[in-house]
Amino acid sequence: MAEEALSDEILMTQYANGDQTSFTILYARYEKKLFGFLERRLNSRHKSFANDLFQMTWMKAHQAKRSFNPEQKFSSWIYAIAINNLRDYLGERRHDVEMASEAELRSDEKIMNAELQSITKQSLQMLEGLLNELPPVQREIILLSEWEGFQSKEISSMVGLSDAAVRQHLSRGRSKLQELGRKLR
Repeated sequence: MAEEALSDEILMTQYANGDQTSFTILYARYEKKLFGFLERRLNSRHKSFANDLFQMTWMKAHQAKRSFNPEQKFSSWIYAIAINNLRDYLGERRHDVEMASEAELRSDEKIMNAELQSITKQSLQMLEGLLNELPPVQREIILLSEWEGFQSKEISSMVGLSDAAVRQHLSRGRSKLQELGRKLR
């Protein structure tokens, strides 16, 4: 079987056992998605740190490769590392960093579907304001679910909450966004 056809989990296990080619394949599979994920979480003043956070994520993955559990999804594991790096970075600069604006997110058209591309700039600015009204954990879970496409179980392992808690935050966040949206009409 060609290595490109192997699952991420098998590749990570092989990498943990010394196979550098497996790492190269994993890196290629996740390079654009993971970098885009980090970049979209930073506002324009801090975009330059996305590369540092990206490199730090892979470095920490390398350092923790032997602790990877092949029964866990690799994507959840690597994104959890990225989220923790992002939290550390944002925590150190809490007074100086706001969430990336939805208008900035719009610039990354590769991750946007056709429906989102049709939303006007004004609507995106309104959505940004609504998202900023959510508690940080709800905002993060909404973005991971709606923008990144992760399921609640995957998000659960990324943010360190139970699946039920993630679903509850997701439901409450969506309800609050709807409520806030109705108030603006």
